Amino acid sequence: MTRRLPVSAAPVAVVLFVLGALLSGLSIRWGINPHDEGLMLQADVSNAEQVEAAAATAVARWGAIDVWVNNAMVTVFSDVSQLQAEELRRVTEVTYHGAVWGTMAALRQMKRQGRGVIVQVGSALAYRSIPLQAAYCGAKSALRGFTDSLRSELIHERSPIHVTMVQLPAVNTPQFDVGRTHLPGRPRPPTDRDAPRQLRRRRDAGRDTAGTRR
Repeated sequence: MTRRLPVSAAPVAVVLFVLGALLSGLSIRWGINPHDEGLMLQADVSNAEQVEAAAATAVARWGAIDVWVNNAMVTVFSDVSQLQAEELRRVTEVTYHGAVWGTMAALRQMKRQGRGVIVQVGSALAYRSIPLQAAYCGAKSALRGFTDSLRSELIHERSPIHVTMVQLPAVNTPQFDVGRTHLPGRPRPPTDRDAPRQLRRRRDAGRDTAGTRR
């Protein structure tokens, strides 16, 4: 699939890790030419050494990492009594540790280059846990705590490096199709999976409301 990338004033190198288990990372550099090339990176994000190697490959190719996005996850739909230790371990290793290893790899490089942005793709479940998703809720809550701690360090250092965490509902996610389940039926989100355009409408509605406040 070909996707037009936004044009920026200067070339930007982005590393994005998505999905779960054995993962594909996509390193993109775009600038004046919106069709600039991408670099596929293979890594299991639960392995810190593999994540470090992926970061090094991106730096060797582009010379810097401007934006690093942690979005890798796996999940198990199950009540707590049926969860297996290995399942809980794997969800934690990928969904929490994977983001931690990615953050640390990106942070080390960004400190060397003196700039950068780290984006954690979190979840509304980091704030409000739900039944049958204990492993996932725990991992996302842990990532929130880790990220808040890192942010406070960067603020204290007056660092030019920024970290942010987006807390999303079920937005066009494949997790209900690929996640392991111990449930008798097929897992479904509590509400319809919001398409990005629906979120944009909500964002724009919020801006309109904010603009009318006195």
